Amino acid sequence: PRLLQRTFTLFATDHALLVLGPALNRLLAAAAPQVSLRVLPSVADDWTQLRDGMADLSICLPGAFPPEFRTQLLFHEKFVCVMRRGHPLARKRLTLARYLAADHVVVAPLGRPSQVDQILEARGQSRRIRHVVPYFATALHLTATSDHLLTVSESAARAMSRMLPIVLREPPVHLARYGVHLLWHPRLDNEPANQWMRGLILQAARQTAKTGVSANRKPRKVE
Repeated sequence: PRLLQRTFTLFATDHALLVLGPALNRLLAAAAPQVSLRVLPSVADDWTQLRDGMADLSICLPGAFPPEFRTQLLFHEKFVCVMRRGHPLARKRLTLARYLAADHVVVAPLGRPSQVDQILEARGQSRRIRHVVPYFATALHLTATSDHLLTVSESAARAMSRMLPIVLREPPVHLARYGVHLLWHPRLDNEPANQWMRGLILQAARQTAKTGVSANRKPRKVE
């Protein structure tokens, strides 16, 4: 790896970059100083570019890609509700009624309905959505500077909590945990450089989980 001169093209949301980016950058600089990453925004059919050789890897959720594709679980994620420090609800119990009465920011990298709204719709309920944005960092910044609520991946919220005045709360509805995966085309299974990069990304995920940034802890107030 120290002699490798190559640019890897990777599909990822800014969620993946917020959570894994710092650890991956450190590992990459130490192991392969001449290797670069080119990150493209996630799209619903990014697997087609992996198949066609236009990209190397994708960090994604399990989806509608052909069954021959290979995947590796990187980490499990859960949802938290985020609000600005000093929000009127910050010192109250976040009930479903209070949650539904608030204004909301929604992050939708692929433009799909959120799990929250699917669950609420099945119960005959809805929330008042004021902004739908494609980026996690943008959604968290809007939330930190308004009275809007954001229901988002815990690890992304914790990654930004060092820089933004936010507090984290358990959502008032049950939201299932989900896995974030690495995706690649089977022809690259034994390609040495791709195999090495997959291992490095997995190592970054494990290091991140150990430091507590990943979604493995009970939400707490972030001061």
